[in-house]
Amino acid sequence: METIVGKGGRGVIIINEENPNFVTKFAFNVASCNNLDDEFNAQLTAYNGWNSFEWPSKYGINAKILKPTNFKSFNGDQCSIMMSRIFPPDSSGLLWQLYLGGDRDLNMNVSDVNFIRGSYKGQNTLGKELNIGNKELTFMAYLSGLLIGTVQYTSRLTGLDTELVLGKENRETEILTMYLIDYDQSWSWSSGIHPITQIPLTERVIIKNLEWALSAEEYYPAPEDPLYSYFKVGYLEAAVMANLEDLANKVLERYEA
Repeated sequence: METIVGKGGRGVIIINEENPNFVTKFAFNVASCNNLDDEFNAQLTAYNGWNSFEWPSKYGINAKILKPTNFKSFNGDQCSIMMSRIFPPDSSGLLWQLYLGGDRDLNMNVSDVNFIRGSYKGQNTLGKELNIGNKELTFMAYLSGLLIGTVQYTSRLTGLDTELVLGKENRETEILTMYLIDYDQSWSWSSGIHPITQIPLTERVIIKNLEWALSAEEYYPAPEDPLYSYFKVGYLEAAVMANLEDLANKVLERYEA
């Protein structure tokens, strides 16, 4: 038996009940399979970049990027990738999308085969529902900076349209894990050529795209938020590890403007 746990414009994510610790993402036409191939490569690049360092874990919270495996193509117009499953942090059965930029709870608890997104949780709700206090929130903000910073500077991906979610590695653990997921819009800026337009990338365009990954949604603390200083420390720490601190500072200047 298979259960659909996610659906987007390029396919569906399915749990195989015989192997419930993994999910498979399927696409069903040539264009979507080409995109899924690109997503597989981007996510694997992000995973390798994140796992080239040892990152901190405390307060029962850590951070990860999932490793995609087994890209398969069937007849050219159907394809799939597999990755570890993210388990919900509570009994709702839904993933929590983290809005560390405020306390905007969208609570999109729609669960059917057409649209499954989970719940968007802001700062106060994390405290109320998971007993996450200020020290945990500041550490989460720091980890979120490390995550997107490592993707952008070690892996040299834009991080566009990636999403920050909170879950668990399995049902039994009490440890919460932050994940950065969805790399279908994320592309490498290191070649100096835009992958779609094939136009040479200027530093200004690179900065604009990197900043857009931070500001498009409220996943990350806004500059006026007390959590922002912790996010900034993690973000710049990741950039320093990649010897790209000057570029990261320019991105943050745009974000803070």
